[in-house]
Amino acid sequence: MNKKYYKLLVLLLLVVLSSGKLSAQAGDQAVRIGLKLPYTYDIGYYHRFSTRIGMHISTQIVTFPFSNSVTGVMNLYGADENMTNILKESMGFGIGLDHGWQYYFGTDRRRYYVGAKIMWMTLPKQEIDDEIVNTAIDGKMIDGCNSMDECPTNPAHRFGDSQKLTINTNYVNVAVTAGMTFFLHGGNEIKVEGEIAKTIASRHYLYSEYRYISPITDYVNTGLQDIMMKYGWFPSINIYYIYKLRL
Repeated sequence: MNKKYYKLLVLLLLVVLSSGKLSAQAGDQAVRIGLKLPYTYDIGYYHRFSTRIGMHISTQIVTFPFSNSVTGVMNLYGADENMTNILKESMGFGIGLDHGWQYYFGTDRRRYYVGAKIMWMTLPKQEIDDEIVNTAIDGKMIDGCNSMDECPTNPAHRFGDSQKLTINTNYVNVAVTAGMTFFLHGGNEIKVEGEIAKTIASRHYLYSEYRYISPITDYVNTGLQDIMMKYGWFPSINIYYIYKLRL
């Protein structure tokens, strides 16, 4: 065969291999690392089952500088800031799960996609000052307690022990997304997507070891649940780096 045909064959082979590497392949498995701005960091697993269907499951982390984003967004919508200040105290650090599916489409290597996901977040126990709660419940007589100072103490507890008040929070969001894939050399990808998430459930537990505050705990839990159901709409811009696993 003429040498020029060999060269043409090699050139065509390189083009085919290159285009294959720059396209999403059925069976791709990857590590997904990114940011959900302005809320969480994200690291997890991604699987492209086919040219049209993908799935992810990842860990999401709330910490600096995103600690006040959730309460800040709800305050913009008109939430009671005295109540969201209670929630803000539990937002210093949190960890959760994010699980979702994507449907890919488009003639340009199916780089466009829409998706749906569910997210669960837990915010471990954090200390909170009495005054933050007092401000939120000011003027509301709750089973004889108009402030934390008026709550009866636990007689079984050591006299003089003033362990601080604590709060922990859990909530569940569902979301829809729409995004675009940017193919990188080496087969890796960057995904940029818009998301709108909605809180569908939450629980908030205020606790004091040496005081009987169950009525206030119930009031705070109900109040924060109502706020998150009404104002818990969270738009975000998500950016992910997809590192393909060579299995």
